Amino acid sequence: MPDLYLLRHAKSDWTIPGRGDKDRVLAKRGINDAGDMGDYMSRSSYLPDMILCSDASRTRQTLDLVTKNWQQPVEITFSDRIYSGGAQTYFNLIRELPDHCQKAMLIGHNPTIHQLALELAGDGSPNDIMQLSLKYPTCGLAVIRFTSPDWADIGQGDGRLIEFTTPKSTG
Repeated sequence: MPDLYLLRHAKSDWTIPGRGDKDRVLAKRGINDAGDMGDYMSRSSYLPDMILCSDASRTRQTLDLVTKNWQQPVEITFSDRIYSGGAQTYFNLIRELPDHCQKAMLIGHNPTIHQLALELAGDGSPNDIMQLSLKYPTCGLAVIRFTSPDWADIGQGDGRLIEFTTPKSTG
């Protein structure tokens, strides 16, 4: 059963003049949150085999901080399709994952990552589903498990939301 970790990039800094959207970097809070989320993922054994990451600066920086203390190597693919695409693009990227990958992470942007999580999570803890439906904060993580063994076979509502967590709740 494959697991998908959907991670929204950490809080970015809007105060640096002259930077385009794609070049925004993380704010101090985002730097701290990304490191904390990476530690939480490690403690929870949410360690992917493969990571799909937007090529924007803030997602790359989030990736570096989240994976900083992980002991296992991870295959990483950067894609402009994650920066510029919608939920269907994210969904297509997930369906293209190779069969040998059983745990994948996608690091992307709102509102797309929120929409995708809502579309994929057919069931799960009522509290987590409710929290997910309300808001997908920066550095929020949705863990979704699928019963189909093949990524290509997953569809909308096929996933079970195992957990939805935010930096504030990883304590």
